[in-house]
Amino acid sequence: IGWWVRAAAAMAACATCTSTSARRGQPMNGAEQDDAPLPHFIVTGFGPFRGVANNPTTTIVKELPSYLFSEGKCNVGLRSCSPKELASNVTTHIFETSAEDVRRWQDEWFDKLSHEVERIHSPTSSGCDETSADAAVTLCGNKRNVVLLHLGVHYKAKCFHLESTAYNDASFRVPDERGYQPRDECVLSTDGGCARRGDKLSTTLEVAPLVKRMEARGYPSKLSGDPGRFVCNYTYCYSLDKCSQFNATAPTSFDSIGANKTDKPTLHSIFVHVP
Repeated sequence: IGWWVRAAAAMAACATCTSTSARRGQPMNGAEQDDAPLPHFIVTGFGPFRGVANNPTTTIVKELPSYLFSEGKCNVGLRSCSPKELASNVTTHIFETSAEDVRRWQDEWFDKLSHEVERIHSPTSSGCDETSADAAVTLCGNKRNVVLLHLGVHYKAKCFHLESTAYNDASFRVPDERGYQPRDECVLSTDGGCARRGDKLSTTLEVAPLVKRMEARGYPSKLSGDPGRFVCNYTYCYSLDKCSQFNATAPTSFDSIGANKTDKPTLHSIFVHVP
């Protein structure tokens, strides 16, 4: 359990560096690294499902904040930070292992986030509200990334599988926890019906450098392009699509005199299968 938790913390730290570089399109210099705000992490796991009564991702997600607090000085790739600072930028959630629960939570979270970001960044806004959506507060007044780090279990794996892609294909080999078992269906749909089944969606994070950093930290890892076609793929596909929609439509922010800023928050999603 401790090994899984330490590895999840390392992944969050590595993603901090990679997400910032991906958004900028170039490495950060030393001064920028010292001043750069940390991304906010939404770390999700799953509850029990058929054949896995005690899902290790439940433990990872529950233990991660306290583990981060217990560590010493944290070097997250951009700069050194306190455990409290890193832990305060982590929000966690446990999904029921069902497509319906995944869709419901993501729909509610992204809708609330979009509404709050629009309100926060409107010219007439009074600023941040502490009751705003969890990640909306972290975006207020910052040129900041949010990384959705989804964790799922791969019971046959011998190492961490960092998934680069998801597929618009729901073909469950067994029913999910609500009895849903689609075959050759789409995860994503349009007003005219099913979007093209089998279409590939890719993360905006650079996965290969993450794998190298994980390996360098002592956590056996591999780059994967096949997350299966069960709830893990369903979650990842839906999350990638939601991030893409948000990034395409999120408003630019405004400074204190109402002038448009050139930067705006960016959402990233990545899925990691744990052994």
